[in-house]
Amino acid sequence: MGIVFRSARVADAENLLGLVEELGYPSSLERLRARLARLTTLSEHALFVAEEAGALLGWIHVQEFHSLAADPTALVTGLVVDPGARRRGLGGQLLAQAEDWARA
Repeated sequence: MGIVFRSARVADAENLLGLVEELGYPSSLERLRARLARLTTLSEHALFVAEEAGALLGWIHVQEFHSLAADPTALVTGLVVDPGARRRGLGGQLLAQAEDWARA
């Protein structure tokens, strides 16, 4: 089936925990689930995951960013790929998902 890129879901929290901690941000499943539940309801935020055979290999969080000095833009606030899945182009593909969302 290959790699599927899709929006993150609250049900992904357990599988995302290790990837969040890979960035150096220790968390608990409960806190991560609460943050994910909130973020998935906000239209100015998007979270995408890369999934293969039921395993989450990476994620990206992008949000709409507003500034007095410039037009709205998109800001990537997190991007990580599992160490075992690196060098396969997943980071670039996740960035492409975020770019598509930002253009829309």
